Amino acid sequence: MIHLLLFQSPSSYLNRMASDSPTMDSLPCDFCLDVMGHLNLDKDNYKELSTVLSGRWKEAAETYAHNIEDLELRCKVVNGSWSFVKCFLAPRNDISAEEILAMDDRFIRCNYIFINTCLEDIQYYNPCSKEEILNEVIPRTVQQLRPSSRIFFQHNLCHLSRQDAELFFESFLGSPGFGLRCFGALGLPYYGPESESFLSTLLDRSCSVECLLLDSQWPNSQSVEELLVKFLSPRDGIALYVHPPEDLESETSLTLSSTILEAIVNAWDKADSFLYVCAPWQSGFEEVLLVPVWPNVTRKLLKAKYENKYFIVWSKESGSTLSCTIDFTERKISFDSPPDEKVYDPNNLCFLVSP
Repeated sequence: MIHLLLFQSPSSYLNRMASDSPTMDSLPCDFCLDVMGHLNLDKDNYKELSTVLSGRWKEAAETYAHNIEDLELRCKVVNGSWSFVKCFLAPRNDISAEEILAMDDRFIRCNYIFINTCLEDIQYYNPCSKEEILNEVIPRTVQQLRPSSRIFFQHNLCHLSRQDAELFFESFLGSPGFGLRCFGALGLPYYGPESESFLSTLLDRSCSVECLLLDSQWPNSQSVEELLVKFLSPRDGIALYVHPPEDLESETSLTLSSTILEAIVNAWDKADSFLYVCAPWQSGFEEVLLVPVWPNVTRKLLKAKYENKYFIVWSKESGSTLSCTIDFTERKISFDSPPDEKVYDPNNLCFLVSP
């Protein structure tokens, strides 16, 4: 029953736990708390859950409803000076920040980790040694990550140095449990081979990152291609976004190769789940049409009547659909499942170019 709860909708596990709780009330308190934590609900849902439970399950739900706190960690490196700040998303008046941070990690949930180099709001940060951030702050915060957590190495005008980026990578990868749990998003600029190694290690640990955001400086190399193909392994929920270069006229380094294009369509074909990919694009639609079409899939090419856009749409008998939008004005390509709504927009009528 416990394993099934993790994959059920809120209403179904409310009813299931309510019916089973009398027979399971002899379980240890810590076990009940661990199960509640894996549900990863907000305070209101934990409160609702507590109303239909009894005994230790009710106590566990009430404990989370009263104690969970969401925070974000911000770290800065400016001119060689290191600092950080932890911000609570819903500050409380009945307990101090120090008391909250001293609570059991199961109740502290880190929603965001930002690593940046800008001077903005620097006065609110706590100056410290880099050793404190790398050896204490980050390892502790890693224990508080949840499936929806996001980690962003922000791309600013003052780029984080390769040496400092590598120190952060080593701190994350050396933190117990990092990469063994899934989290929601990773924003990763290209600092050099260190960025590739960091992403490769995460994927080797079978870390399921739903959304990967890369800058245009990632190289168009075989090693990066292999990383992206691995990231696009079929699973529930995939999003890949490659930031365009500041100058759209410039040639971007990272492009979606034919191998990556095939991996995108394969991910949709095998998983039938949410998928979104967006990247700069300097080519035509012909490269996309070279992607093999599976026997159970139909494909059509459409053109927007009033916009400089082409749409390629793959469909299955089951109703699952993947669309590829090539925007020649903004020089970008995107894949969407569920599909881009404009392929059905009567006000932007598309006409068939070829089957």
